[in-house]
Amino acid sequence: MVETGADEEPSIWLASVVTVLESSYGLKAILRGNSLIKGKRWLSWFVFFGLCCIFGGILIMFFSFAWYGFFGLMMGLLCVFLLMNLFLLGYVAQTMLYLVCKSYHREPIDKMGLSSQLGGYLGEFEPAFKVDKDIQLGQPQVQV
Repeated sequence: MVETGADEEPSIWLASVVTVLESSYGLKAILRGNSLIKGKRWLSWFVFFGLCCIFGGILIMFFSFAWYGFFGLMMGLLCVFLLMNLFLLGYVAQTMLYLVCKSYHREPIDKMGLSSQLGGYLGEFEPAFKVDKDIQLGQPQVQV
């Protein structure tokens, strides 16, 4: 059963990452995101609320200066640049929150699936991890 109410936003927010990194989508991804966030709900709300506040500040800055001639044009371009960077930061924050929640629940990260998903982006480069080795957050990795 899907919960409704104020605690639904971060699980929907995490569902986009679950859709990309796991084989679930739609309602199944929302439920998976909600189950991953359990135990780290305050952290997810802090990240979600912080990014929303920054987004609101950029919008207020845009609407405050948008109609002031050349200065307004420069401020508008600055706001577009800031929003673009905020969206990219949001994607990184979602992915990091996903990895932190997976680590909190002691769930393994599917390195083979992630490697095949990102394989088109790697080109000629070798992946930074070995398939047969486990990667744990917070532990230094020994280069072989």
